[in-house]
Amino acid sequence: MASKDAFRKKSLYTVLIATILLAFQITGCSDDDSPPPETQVTKLTDYETIISYEDELLGTPTVIRYAGDSTFLVTDLARKEVLEIKTNGEIIRTFGGEGRGPGEVLWINTFYLYEDQISILDPWEFVIHNFERNGNLIDSFNFGEMGYTPFMPSPPVTDQVVLPPYPEYQPHVTANGDILLSPAATGDDASSLYRIYQSDGSFRAPVGHIPDGSTFRIDNDLTREEILDGEVPSF
Repeated sequence: MASKDAFRKKSLYTVLIATILLAFQITGCSDDDSPPPETQVTKLTDYETIISYEDELLGTPTVIRYAGDSTFLVTDLARKEVLEIKTNGEIIRTFGGEGRGPGEVLWINTFYLYEDQISILDPWEFVIHNFERNGNLIDSFNFGEMGYTPFMPSPPVTDQVVLPPYPEYQPHVTANGDILLSPAATGDDASSLYRIYQSDGSFRAPVGHIPDGSTFRIDNDLTREEILDGEVPSF
């Protein structure tokens, strides 16, 4: 108990010194009465509406990316599709669609765009669907069957438990079509932050070494003890 009290006193002392130094800095800067520089405001008056809500073409658009050649790719969660749209509002083609069949999704978290491929991430089915730009389905990568099930969003923070923010465990598709999967959700024996797979499921390499003694499962009592002892929590 004595060591914890000493640690608390040392922490309070450090905060007090930092506060005093900050006060001196503020006081030292207060002698300058010159007005702040003017911020130039640019008002945009020229714009063009590509699609209006009155057109009833999109329900709930989320991710929007420019695809080149005067086209956009738009994720529409209401339709469970990624739409390729010309700047004149014409829908060229769609990718996905609601369902459990080949190339269909139950939800779209994001999509990845390359020159000749579009990859759609469905976090509910734990599947990545890869499409050609013409809309044909290339293949589907089921990372759920491999044991990779990303953590769901954290519950609200309370004063009863320690809830550090979880890292981003969602799969990621690289520019050459490889897939980065985080083994964090598979247990405490993970030795790397990510593992690289090809779209056919073959393993390529680990990425980011995790030091021994780390854990992905939080122990609130242990975390409190480590913090009070001035240690970096193992989580």
